[in-house]
Amino acid sequence: MKRALVIMLILCLLPIAVFARGVQESSTDGVTVVNVWTRNRHDKDLMVNQVELFNKTVGKEKGIEIKYQIYGDDFIDIYTIAFQSGSGPDIMNLDESIAEGVNKGVIQSLTSFDNEGWVDSFPFDVDINNVTSYKNEVYSIPQFAFTMRMVYNKDLFAASGLDPEKPPRTYEDVVRYAKIITEQSGGRKFGVALPFKWGAGYWAWAGTYTIGGGFGRREFDYKNGEFDFSVLKPYAEMVKQLRDVNSLFPGAEGLDNDTARAQFAEGNVGMMFAVSWDVAVFNDQFPVKIAMGITEVPVPEATGFKYKSELVSEGEWWLGSGIPASKKDAVWEVYTWLNSDEIVTLKYEAAKNIPVNPTIAARANKPDVMGFAEFSEVKNNTVYPVVPSVNVEGDTYDILFYKAVTGQFSIDEAVRRSNQAYNAALQRAIADKEIDINDFKIPDFSPALAK
Repeated sequence: MKRALVIMLILCLLPIAVFARGVQESSTDGVTVVNVWTRNRHDKDLMVNQVELFNKTVGKEKGIEIKYQIYGDDFIDIYTIAFQSGSGPDIMNLDESIAEGVNKGVIQSLTSFDNEGWVDSFPFDVDINNVTSYKNEVYSIPQFAFTMRMVYNKDLFAASGLDPEKPPRTYEDVVRYAKIITEQSGGRKFGVALPFKWGAGYWAWAGTYTIGGGFGRREFDYKNGEFDFSVLKPYAEMVKQLRDVNSLFPGAEGLDNDTARAQFAEGNVGMMFAVSWDVAVFNDQFPVKIAMGITEVPVPEATGFKYKSELVSEGEWWLGSGIPASKKDAVWEVYTWLNSDEIVTLKYEAAKNIPVNPTIAARANKPDVMGFAEFSEVKNNTVYPVVPSVNVEGDTYDILFYKAVTGQFSIDEAVRRSNQAYNAALQRAIADKEIDINDFKIPDFSPALAK
C-alpha cells in the first residue's frame, strides 16, 4: 500500500519531467537542455551554484542549459518510472547495482560517447568490474571514496549518565546505551535513529558496508566464491533488539534519511550510523546543535574490531538510456564537466567528498570542517574485493532482513532465504556466462588486519 502511494505521487510528478524532456529535444531558442537528476543533498549548495555558473558561462557559449533536479530517498522509484514512460534523465546517480541498472535499461555505457579516450585519461583505475564496468564496458567514473562511522550526541550521553568520551565499541554497547538514553529522557529522546524508509540504501550503507571490522568481508565469501549472509546476522540482531526495547526513534518504518539526520542534529537522537558525506549534511544541510562525537562503527562483542573496515568507491554519475543523437555532444560536455578535476576539487575543499584521485588531495586545500578529519582518516579502512552483482528472483536481502527484524520470521530464516536466492542467481549468471566466478573467488583471501 505504501509503495503504491509512492508510485502514485511519482506519476503525478512525471508530467513535469516529460515537459523537460520535450524541451531538450525540440528547443525553440537553440539551447539544448540537459537533465541531471541526483539524490545527493549533502552538496546541494555547492552544485546548485556551480550549475548556475556553468549555465551563465560555458553553457551560454555552447548553447547548453543544465536542469539540475534533486530528489530524496524514493529516487530509485522516481527514475525507474520515468524511464518506463520515456522521460528519464540524461545524467543521473544510480541507486542500485550496475547489473540491475543495465538489465533494467536505465543506463548506458560511456563507449559511444567517448571518442577521444577521456575514460583512459584518469590517473587511477576506473574499470572496476561490477562496480563501474559491466561486461567489459565502462559505465561510470569512481571519483569519490566513502567511509562509514557512528556519530553520537555527547551532550545526550552526559545527560544520561554515560561517559561522552567512551562511545560504543560493540553492538551490545549500542543496545545498552540506547536503552539508557531513552529511559533517562523519559521517552523524549531516543537511543538510535534507523531510516528504514531508505530501503536498500539503509541496509547497504548502515549494514553490509559496515560489518567488515568484525568479519573482514561483506556478504560474499571470497574463499568459497558464494554468498554467505550469516555475517549480517549480528547486526540484524542488534537492530531487532533496539526495536524490541523501544529505543529507536519512533516510526522507523517510515523514517527517511533526511528526517533521521535532522532529528540527530536537533539533539533528539543519541547515535546514528553515518557516511562521510554526512559531514556536509551536519555542517550545512542540518547543522548540529550538539557536541557531536565520531567513532568507528561498532562490531559484535564476539568478534571485536579485528579487521580494516570497508572503504567504498562507486560510480558517481551515469548516462541515462535513450539519449537522442542530436543531444549526445551536449550531454557529454556536461558529463565530463561533472567529472572534471575542477568539480571534484571544489567538493573536496568544501568537505563534501573524499576524492579517489590522489593528485587532487595532494594539491588542494585540506578542508578544515567539523568531522571531516575523523571520516577521512583511513588507516583502518581498505578497499574490499568486489561482490558480484546478481539479479535475484523474489525479495532481495534488504527486504528479507527488514521482515526479520520486524518479526515476520526469524533472522536465521532471513539468512537462509538470502543465501538461497543470491546463490541461485549467481549460478544462473555463471551458467549464462554473465559472470566468471574466477573474477570474484579468491581462495587465499586474507582480510587486512586493523592497526
